[in-house]
Amino acid sequence: MAEEKTRVDFNAPRSLVERADRAADLLDVSRTQLLIDALQDELAELTDNDEFRARLKQAYYDGRADYQTIEDLLGTEAAMRVTDPTLVRSV
Repeated sequence: MAEEKTRVDFNAPRSLVERADRAADLLDVSRTQLLIDALQDELAELTDNDEFRARLKQAYYDGRADYQTIEDLLGTEAAMRVTDPTLVRSV
């Protein structure tokens, strides 16, 4: 079963949208698919970033992020490491 979609509407610089459209045309994909792929890639890169993980851990201990947020971003195993104060190993 396909995941439920959410409509997203945002403003971006015209030149950036034009570049995205040209890239999408060359790749023979829709602008939407290009943006979804780019967002997935960016989130994957971000969640592998040590500085981001440290900020996420701090947000958890400061009460600004709950366990579900951590798990959604990092996956179950990494979320357990981030939220377990007995584990000294870095995330």
